[in-house]
Amino acid sequence: MKRSLVLVALVALPLAPALAADPVAPKATLVVVPLGKVKVVPAPGFERVVLDDPQLAAVNPRNDRELAITGLKDGTTTLWVYRKEGNPAAFRLKVGSGLTEANAATAGDDGGVTALWAKPIELGVGAEMLVRTSALEGLAVVDPEVAEVRVLSDVLVVVRGLAPGTTHALVYPRGGGMPTGYPVTVKGPSGGADGGV
Repeated sequence: MKRSLVLVALVALPLAPALAADPVAPKATLVVVPLGKVKVVPAPGFERVVLDDPQLAAVNPRNDRELAITGLKDGTTTLWVYRKEGNPAAFRLKVGSGLTEANAATAGDDGGVTALWAKPIELGVGAEMLVRTSALEGLAVVDPEVAEVRVLSDVLVVVRGLAPGTTHALVYPRGGGMPTGYPVTVKGPSGGADGGV
């Protein structure tokens, strides 16, 4: 199976009030990447990766089990590593000159919680589901061939099933808070979901 690297740019969109999420908060693994250097991280069986801020780091597959991360600009971002099944693994990337794991952890950045996971969304091909969300700064869909997410009004987004498979939609709140992740499964005409993230 061919593995691909997908970076999803965030789109600035205005929205408003609250989301009733069922939070499952995965803890990120802190990875310190020196500016201009490469750090290799294990990612066995990865299918896709999404980097919240592609201006801070470049991510390239080294082989089918490892990713090479190059520090481009000082800052902190999250790398989401998607496998065929389950929620993604998260790596909190801290990029900068003179950084080590020890002094990054001492500065209080141990990875921490990176997302709140909402209840999974299941729908058929061509079906749509309304989702109430909090004020957002951006949206990202890991596999836009499986589902799309559109802003419907200032308080709602609509998720539409495009093809059988699974993906994740990430909603980034205004002001830089923790994103909310929506696992999305789109079922085909037979009622079973196939394909992968």
